[in-house]
Amino acid sequence: MSLLIANRYLKEAHGIAESERVAIGEAALPVLRRSSFGGYHGANVAGSQILLNYRILDEPSQTGCGGVVETPVDCISVGRFLEMSVDELRSQVENKIVLIGTTANGYGDPWRTPYTKVASFDRQVPGVFLQAQMISQLVSAALGERTFIGSWKDWQGAVWIAGW
Repeated sequence: MSLLIANRYLKEAHGIAESERVAIGEAALPVLRRSSFGGYHGANVAGSQILLNYRILDEPSQTGCGGVVETPVDCISVGRFLEMSVDELRSQVENKIVLIGTTANGYGDPWRTPYTKVASFDRQVPGVFLQAQMISQLVSAALGERTFIGSWKDWQGAVWIAGW
């Protein structure tokens, strides 16, 4: 879903056509193709997978997303949305990708991330934020603003370890 949304945004907002190869814009996706990829040994490599390069906030209160550090986005609550004038809403969402999802405890799809500090259900990251992370990563890479996380080949890792 993230790739579809990112491709549509890039086409509509930047005139970048969808690629026939495993790429977004001019950025080739470093797809996991082998079961040994960096520190991931025995990884399930079925389908297309990439490593998520998180954008982490130093000050999560700046987004209105309830203190979640794993979000590259601003949040608007349903209550705030209903109070906004059409012009105010337009200024908030114009030329942006808009995702609609729940962040309430007990709903949605909570996930643990490398930044999850406690295992409790109410401290996990809502799935809509992970979708935003993925879309942000894909769009940024396609626009040449940020690179994907890659891995050395096995022999390169072995040389590095031997050098230590």
